[in-house]
Amino acid sequence: MGFVLTSIQWVAGWFAILVLALSIASLLYLLCDLAEENVGFTRPFLKHSIQIICAMYLLMGVTDPDVPLLKCAIGVACHVAYLPLMRTFPVLQNPLSPVPIIALAATIANHISWFRHFLAAAGTAGGAISATGMLGFFFLFVWMVPLGFFVSMITADECLPMGISSNSGEKKTGILKRLLDKLLQRKDDVVSNVAPGLSKQY
Repeated sequence: MGFVLTSIQWVAGWFAILVLALSIASLLYLLCDLAEENVGFTRPFLKHSIQIICAMYLLMGVTDPDVPLLKCAIGVACHVAYLPLMRTFPVLQNPLSPVPIIALAATIANHISWFRHFLAAAGTAGGAISATGMLGFFFLFVWMVPLGFFVSMITADECLPMGISSNSGEKKTGILKRLLDKLLQRKDDVVSNVAPGLSKQY
């Protein structure tokens, strides 16, 4: 393979990754807006999603001999760990309290558990799964519920009478959206400092 073709593939590959990352960030921003506008829908959706996914884990563990029952039990336990977040949903009283830390640890444990399972299955005859199949499994059984909490929960200071979002009738902003807004503001500041003429045009 020639140098020119290799260079083009390398640049195009990284450009595709950049576009994918920007697309995911845009999707998360959209999900944040939807969660803010539809809290009454988001809460039961997350609750029912936990129940359905736990039932599917149990069904897989009992009926599918290729799926280890221990992995399914870990998945159920991890999703049960999200239930305490529902008590104050969508408000997160303290991000450093035991409840969100346990939920984060559960997400990481569930991800590692299933990643190791699929990695081991890839080395066995007939046990390998396609990349799209594995991505779909991880999205539904590992990432969907914690991502739903992440895009929809707000910090306790957003609910205070003197909170930023309560002034001038502004709506409360989720944790993830506030983070994305800060990143976008930082980007605008950098652009205005590097190319002030360009930032004025846009």
